[in-house]
Amino acid sequence: MRETGQFPLLRCFGGCATSEPLAADALDAVDILVPNETEAKVLLGMDPTASIPVDELASRCQRRFNLEKPVITSGERGAAVADGDRFYRVPAISVEVVDTPGAGDAFTAGLAVALLRGQPLAEAVRFGCITGGYAVTIRESIPAFPTSEQLAQFIAEHRLSVPNGLV
Repeated sequence: MRETGQFPLLRCFGGCATSEPLAADALDAVDILVPNETEAKVLLGMDPTASIPVDELASRCQRRFNLEKPVITSGERGAAVADGDRFYRVPAISVEVVDTPGAGDAFTAGLAVALLRGQPLAEAVRFGCITGGYAVTIRESIPAFPTSEQLAQFIAEHRLSVPNGLV
């Protein structure tokens, strides 16, 4: 987080509205970048169909854009995080998938809520996986963004645990 206690968070969508790679200094004001694997490749100037391990992808984003904490979403495989010199994966929530549009945005919303409520990055990414998991169980994007009550019910039904104050 920046000295002000606030953090710029950038959710990529559709290649961050670009089909071109970004200059190395384009994300100077961003602390946490949240692209999916394809978006990360485009931002780096790679072929979006290239096969590359997600930890290497996160590391490349970290180096190229001078980011401390890129979070790469990987759908049903969860998310991968490069946090300083640590790399770790957070698994997705196992659910029956109905519709996937909006899942990345729901993930990022959950991540941001958890960070704003003082959770460490690993717990915030886990909460993002829960909100993204909820989103794919509902048809269409807008209805898939849960209220606190809907998310609490989903968490209870799936026997998940979250820190106090998140729902």
